[in-house]
Amino acid sequence: MTVIASEVERFDRLSATWWNRNGPMRPLHVTNSLRLEYISGLMARHFRLKSEHELDGLRVLDVGCGGGLLAEPLAARGAQVLGIDASATSLRRPVPRASRSPNSAACATSPSSTARAGRATPR
Repeated sequence: MTVIASEVERFDRLSATWWNRNGPMRPLHVTNSLRLEYISGLMARHFRLKSEHELDGLRVLDVGCGGGLLAEPLAARGAQVLGIDASATSLRRPVPRASRSPNSAACATSPSSTARAGRATPR
């Protein structure tokens, strides 16, 4: 896997802002519900699920998950989500209580980053 160090450093610096809806990640927050509906809909059709809101039993890999803006809502819909990212700093940021689901996403850094695996749950 190729990791561009300057990009990892950039997202490390931005990691504290992942869940700030008015911060630099605002474009992702604005489009996240559209992304979630589109991706969930594709999965529901492909796997012939009853609803895109019930992803129970699906295992999802979110490559480049950052702070988990997509991984957490997918987990809230019942999917088992593993998010990986080259920025270990982004993965260490706690998910705000209002955005956490009981079925929280797991996260891990890439092999080229600091070796770490854990749960994206309250700290």
